Amino acid sequence: MIIMNTKIQLIFPEGGSKLSSSGILPPVGIISIATYIKNKMPKIEIELFDGEIIKQKEIEKKICAKIIGISTTGANYNNTLKIAKKAKKKGALIILGGSHATVKHKEILEKNKYIDAVVRGDGEITFYKYIKAIFNNNINDLKKINNLSFRLNNKIIINSPTCAINLINLNKLPLPDYSLLGDTLKKYEINFENSKYKKSGFTKFISIESQKGCSKAKILSKNKGRCSFCARIDLGLRRLNPNEFWKRIIKIHNNNSKTLIWDISDNFIGKLSKDDVWLKELAKSKPKTLKNKVYFKIFARSDNLDIETIKLIKEIGVSEIFIGIESGDQNKLDLINKGTTIKDNINAIRNLKKYNIKVYISLVYGLPKEDKHSLKKTYQHTKKLIEIGNITDIGARVLFPLAGCIDHQKLIIKLKNKHKISLANKITNCDYYNPYKLQKLWVKYLTNTSSKEINIYHKKIMKLAKIKNIKINNTKRLFLNKK
Repeated sequence: MIIMNTKIQLIFPEGGSKLSSSGILPPVGIISIATYIKNKMPKIEIELFDGEIIKQKEIEKKICAKIIGISTTGANYNNTLKIAKKAKKKGALIILGGSHATVKHKEILEKNKYIDAVVRGDGEITFYKYIKAIFNNNINDLKKINNLSFRLNNKIIINSPTCAINLINLNKLPLPDYSLLGDTLKKYEINFENSKYKKSGFTKFISIESQKGCSKAKILSKNKGRCSFCARIDLGLRRLNPNEFWKRIIKIHNNNSKTLIWDISDNFIGKLSKDDVWLKELAKSKPKTLKNKVYFKIFARSDNLDIETIKLIKEIGVSEIFIGIESGDQNKLDLINKGTTIKDNINAIRNLKKYNIKVYISLVYGLPKEDKHSLKKTYQHTKKLIEIGNITDIGARVLFPLAGCIDHQKLIIKLKNKHKISLANKITNCDYYNPYKLQKLWVKYLTNTSSKEINIYHKKIMKLAKIKNIKINNTKRLFLNKK
């Protein structure tokens, strides 16, 4: 079947990692892009597919648009390619976006002739300009679109990036229109009925992204530079202003009961400087009508969680917080440029308990030069945090040197120094390298421990968690999918 229409389909493929929010929270990224396009081109037909809700084969069967946009991560890349191949056979144009596609745009186009274009970074404006040029048959306009890499006459063209000053102003983006999901919305509602959030008394669970980027990467930050394992594609830090933030919350919450909103921003409480008052203004401007009706789940850093800040987030309505503890060895935290201390972790966990805020902590095994002594320190530190805090969940994994992060480059350099030059070049030049194998290589060449030893200490932490009825992943989840 050859496709000849002006319909577009946006897809977030299944990634193989089932989380507590899988099948409950719609993928806000493709919804935001769809909303922006719909506002610009009201007559265009847009269909959205979430691989956590709709099976892969069903998505492949329903492909019938002229342009297929796929949100791509390292976890769902294989499924992305399967969908792309099916779509190309039906005559569609395939454009990828997302974190993995941004980092590996050139290699993706080189290795996969059926991929027509890649959006790097924010997708709303770039993707809109792409489909506008295609539907108007203005192929030459493609060369003018910032952040676009594409194929033209068998040649790969990489357009210049958008400069930081011209990045999308989040306050000017329309509120994501979840109604664009159509009948799929009912499936989220059904899944929510059986979730722990429903059992906790919430009648609605939805996400928002109030910020993009990380304050730690800004020049005014106390701890300059990102963590070495961070591969975020956002530049700088952009936020919704407080008034726009609450305006959006009012629109998406359930006015008749309790709503839990997961703000998926990297660090909800990050400060650009000591004079940054964003959080204070947010607490100050919270509408009184939202009291006891809206609660938040956020990501944060322990070095930002002093008593004053905790009071503010409690006023805002934060009831759950995710903190990256990573390790109990200060030397290892310094090696990854974490910027936090063991004391920061202890103070934050203790004070959050005072304000009855639930805590999810994450651990990362296999940090640079990790050995049995640092693993033991992580075990002891985690034990201390469990004793003094209100920890409900623990997530742990082995460091993943994702393409685009500093640790990925460290691995490449180490392999070359170990005369594994062909392997280093293969990883560098490929469009995708198995995450499990990357983790294994990292442990072998950048640490002084082993998978076996890591498993031993994780099982010890699992025992601690079991005693306190804390949810924790098993050893199988420490490494990513082997496939």
